[in-house]
Amino acid sequence: MFRNLFENAVEHAESDASRIEVDVETTPETATVTVADNGPGISADTRATLFERKSQHHGLGLYLSRILANRYGGRIELVETGPDGSVFAVTLQRATPEGESGDGAAGREETGTERDTVRNTDTDSGTTIR
Repeated sequence: MFRNLFENAVEHAESDASRIEVDVETTPETATVTVADNGPGISADTRATLFERKSQHHGLGLYLSRILANRYGGRIELVETGPDGSVFAVTLQRATPEGESGDGAAGREETGTERDTVRNTDTDSGTTIR
């Protein structure tokens, strides 16, 4: 799923200085990963069929990503798009540690949300992944 989102962001960038930002927010039950780019945005025609199997506007990557997210009890969605880029979010259920049962949050002392940011620059392509 994530590889597809990263590749799409780089492929559809209109400049040599493409930027990808990756953020992770967690709750005791879920982890949400957002992938934002600075591309040209997604047209209304393409948005209408973005996660469908057959389309003349795009390939199979987002369709397969949606299948995988659903298979693991999660979802993938286009959160925002416009001339300054697009933001996709993947929300998945957090794994239950081995030996625990229940909703995945049992026995955890966590409250609120956590947020992690990772930054990496691919010097060959000029792409910044944050």
